[in-house]
Amino acid sequence: MVESRIVIPVVVGSNPIIHPIFPIPEAWAQDFFYDSPVPQTLQAADDGMKLLEVNAAYVEYLGYPREQLIGRDPIEFHAPGDEPFIRGERVRHLDETLKGKADRTGLQGVLKGRCLRDSQGREKHYVLAYRWFKAAGGQEIVHVSIFDNTLEVWAQRMLEQQVEQQNRSFDQAPVGMLLLDAKGKVSRVNQVLLRQLGCNSAELVGREDPFTAMGDDETKAILERHWARVANTDKLVQARIRIAATNGRVYWFDLHSRSINDTSSAAGSITSAVNVTGEHVLAGELRKLVLQQSALLRNAGAGIAYVGDDRLLRVNPVFAQMIGGAGASKTEGVLTGKLVDEVLRLDPDWRLVHAQAINVLKQDAVFHAQVMLQLEGRSALPCQLGIQYLDSNQPQMGFILSLVDLSPSLEHRQTRAALERSEDVLQQLGDSVDDAVLVVDRGLTRLAYGNPAFEEHFGLSLEQLASDPRLLLSCMPAAQGSELLNALAVVRRNRVQACELQIKRKGQDGYRLLRVRLSVLKNSDDQVLLVCEDITELRESEQRRQLEAMQQRERLIREVHHRIKNNLQGVAGLLQQVARSRPEIGSTLEDSANQIYAIAQVHGLQVKDSDDVLPSKLLEGLCEVIRRGLPSSLTLSLHLEPSLQHQQTCRISEAEAVPLALVLNELLGNAVRHTVQDHPHEIRVDLAWADQGTCLITLSNPGSMPAQFDFPKVPLSATGLGLVKAMLPRKGVDLSFRNHEDQVRVCLVLSPPVLKSVT
Repeated sequence: MVESRIVIPVVVGSNPIIHPIFPIPEAWAQDFFYDSPVPQTLQAADDGMKLLEVNAAYVEYLGYPREQLIGRDPIEFHAPGDEPFIRGERVRHLDETLKGKADRTGLQGVLKGRCLRDSQGREKHYVLAYRWFKAAGGQEIVHVSIFDNTLEVWAQRMLEQQVEQQNRSFDQAPVGMLLLDAKGKVSRVNQVLLRQLGCNSAELVGREDPFTAMGDDETKAILERHWARVANTDKLVQARIRIAATNGRVYWFDLHSRSINDTSSAAGSITSAVNVTGEHVLAGELRKLVLQQSALLRNAGAGIAYVGDDRLLRVNPVFAQMIGGAGASKTEGVLTGKLVDEVLRLDPDWRLVHAQAINVLKQDAVFHAQVMLQLEGRSALPCQLGIQYLDSNQPQMGFILSLVDLSPSLEHRQTRAALERSEDVLQQLGDSVDDAVLVVDRGLTRLAYGNPAFEEHFGLSLEQLASDPRLLLSCMPAAQGSELLNALAVVRRNRVQACELQIKRKGQDGYRLLRVRLSVLKNSDDQVLLVCEDITELRESEQRRQLEAMQQRERLIREVHHRIKNNLQGVAGLLQQVARSRPEIGSTLEDSANQIYAIAQVHGLQVKDSDDVLPSKLLEGLCEVIRRGLPSSLTLSLHLEPSLQHQQTCRISEAEAVPLALVLNELLGNAVRHTVQDHPHEIRVDLAWADQGTCLITLSNPGSMPAQFDFPKVPLSATGLGLVKAMLPRKGVDLSFRNHEDQVRVCLVLSPPVLKSVT
């Protein structure tokens, strides 16, 4: 075999000098070194491990040209902090490992470094495999092969981060978390579950799962089936169990379990435990309530039906019997789901009766009417029909419909007794509403009925109110008490009287606002039904909305004022510049600029002066501005009432000065635009004062308004009367338009809070 010699080119000046290292077969050099896909180097063991030769794979691995690699120590391509570690590993592997060997040719080992950085600064993790040679000239050579494991390192890091994140999620979960191994023993538990069970971690880890240990026989059977299902599927498995904790209390938990394999591939399961004790107890109470209501419905002597969306949702046997005749109780299921007007053939018609009842039902009352129930093959049956909402706050839940037979017979007397029982049922339903309900006499001397919600609203017990109904007045200011007594006295039958009262609950600070609706009971002219609804939060919400609307209006006023002022000043400045450059028209342009500056000063009142504005001064300034632009045929006169007292004590508030200036400016301009200018005419402005600081501003100009003109219907806009309507303050201003003989008169009345007294 032909042998080749690995040579090291050493550059002296521009000529390489070839030095032989050791003889190797040429085929080996080409196939296993130069053409190898594995990065390889030859390094001088006795000269600081400098690179003597590199293959193409190594050049590609680091991304540097071969000329920049030869003669350098590879440690230069590591991070600076890695140098001590790399040098220590070299000593241990290349010196200590091979020390004392007489012939070290062919000895090899593996060196795990940190990471290289290529020409792009990217980290390259690797494992080194090296062999030691001795060249023919005695030079010690190390042949190094580099195996990249960057992906393996990064994968290990990502796995460690994932495990750390899972551990944090387990420990910080808001519900109880439990980890079981393949033998069903506790391997991990979070603090939430420990607190719920009243245990510590040492008591549970390594032992049987706590749910099995704390449960009764039924719970153990449920858990046995649960864990079997978890072991046989990779899906989420759920179960509800009952356990007795160490503190003696009984809890209900919803378990959600799934089989898992941890990082060591050991089988097990993870479980979240949600404490649903309150929900379970509430569901039980709800079932009891449903059973009780069903018993009341079936045992009632009157025909009763639940109605929703005009359909029968449920009927009792008496109702079915009244509709279908004797032995018709089996038709209860047949009636369910049918429209009421398909089942009830009444005289008057059901639609008319229902339409009459709607207005009453909206007032939280019970509607009663005497009707004739038309029955197929039988004579009509006189009945008393009753309708009441299930919940007056949620009409969409439907209503209760009752039918009581009024025929003069033993059956009628039995039905009457059933009606009384039905009224008891309706009263029970009334007791469940959130509004306070009272039945008192007009003089507030007797209490006939009060529901439990009364005590919550008024802070008085029903026993106290029954002994002295006038204690109700002690919960409110004297004026409010007088208003309530007056409402009790004037309320009439078939009318609903409403008032709002401030109530101070016993033992609490501040007042609550109640809307009280009063109506006279049908069977007694002296008994009045009071339904008291707490509207404190509703009224506060309305006040907040009004405040937000006022604040937005103020922002609009400031923005409009600021933009108009800036724009007008900019236009005036441009006119003055042109006037200086065009002397022939300078006088005219200066006059125009002065007019625009005058208008800008009106809009800039709030910017330059934060004081309140005198109405007379505001009108004088506006009239002066308007006069500058009037045609020669029109005159504008201002007439001020000589009342020094009002002039000095009543001023336009700071917040409303600019809006009123905009309103008056637009009204004056409107009067000029709509006055015929081909003949001399006068536009007149009058300022007068009334009692209690009321100011009247009247604008008169020749002309007339269209008969169909209606200022309240004028849409809001940024110009004309739309701007006037938008800028008018919400309170303290009244604006009217009318024709007077051959003139149009606009009256603007200002009063507090737009006008304010200044001492």
